[in-house]
Amino acid sequence: MPLEQLQTWIIEPLDGLIVGDGRSFDLVPGARAYTRSFPPPSVTAGGIRTRNGLLEKLPDARQRFDSSHVQALLDLHIQGPLLVELTDDGAIKRWLAPAPADAQLLQSNHQPSIITAPLRPHPLPPGTLSATIPTLNNQELNLLFLDQRYESDAYQALKSPPAFWDWEHFTRWLLDPTPVAYASTSALGLPGLDQDLRTHVRIDPASLAAMDSYLFQTSQLLFRIRDHANGGLHQLALAVRTDAANLDDGLAALGGERRLMRWWRASTPFPTVPAGLAQQIAQDRRCRLVLLSPAIWQAGFVPAALAWSGSIQAHVRAVACRQPLVLSGWDLQANKPKPSRRLAPAGTVVFVELEGATSAIEQWVDAMWMRCISDAEQDCRDGFGLAVLGAWPTQEVY
Repeated sequence: MPLEQLQTWIIEPLDGLIVGDGRSFDLVPGARAYTRSFPPPSVTAGGIRTRNGLLEKLPDARQRFDSSHVQALLDLHIQGPLLVELTDDGAIKRWLAPAPADAQLLQSNHQPSIITAPLRPHPLPPGTLSATIPTLNNQELNLLFLDQRYESDAYQALKSPPAFWDWEHFTRWLLDPTPVAYASTSALGLPGLDQDLRTHVRIDPASLAAMDSYLFQTSQLLFRIRDHANGGLHQLALAVRTDAANLDDGLAALGGERRLMRWWRASTPFPTVPAGLAQQIAQDRRCRLVLLSPAIWQAGFVPAALAWSGSIQAHVRAVACRQPLVLSGWDLQANKPKPSRRLAPAGTVVFVELEGATSAIEQWVDAMWMRCISDAEQDCRDGFGLAVLGAWPTQEVY
């Protein structure tokens, strides 16, 4: 799918967004609806396909969904969602990326600054035996280590690292994953989205009064984060891009309890390949693949197709991956639950060595930037596995 044909859309929650985490929510006293920390691609993909499939309004002002065009809707390409911060007039102020898993945030015991220390692949000494080293194609993957200078009592892991990095700092990390000191976590990015817990009552339809003992709670994601350092609020939203042609600006529901969102086309495209990155990767003949959205891979934490091109060969050497994301849902077409799947979460970093001509590697970098790389084509159309590339320097000291 040519990326030029994808249009960027902004989805701004007006109140909050509820993204079910798979746990049941029944009408029983004390029930609680939990929300995920960030919406997976299936949420925005479902919202876009639903809006794109709605037909003319019926006499009672309701809209009708055309179920005969299900396959055409499934063929739509959707990428995202990515987190963005908005200006007061609704323009994109900055892009935010999930924190890369190969960056260990450390705090010095002697200085107040925060240090982004890289985790680098390193083979174990010959003769080392272990039952826990991950393998791929019967070959052991390299383990990840910190630079020796940070393996001391002078540094400790940051307890609450930012969940999202400012795109400017994220780009610098892609180009040059070397230690950098930041004055505070807010200088690097933003924490995870806040969650608002609300208590409700069940209403008796006959008397329209609250029913005794029928209290329940819902939690929702808030897209406003207070800036404690400078005052004010960070107004956040979701950015997706798609080739869906039957979308209009306006209000529409998304997620649990059909909370209202404001949808509109954005003139700002998704971030492009940083200058010099393709040449650097081609020179080093290796790179880091960083997930911006969760990926669905049959092997769990690595993709099945390593090259994505017949002109080069790619070999996975190491993976930096946090706790897997477990995802399920409801299949509206089949009217049954979807099977639960374990996903490589956003922020996963795959270290890849490349074989091929320099020009072919450069073309591969341009082709792979902001592409979905899940194993199944339908998962890619849904937005799972949106990836960017970063350099993997050849000169490393441990």
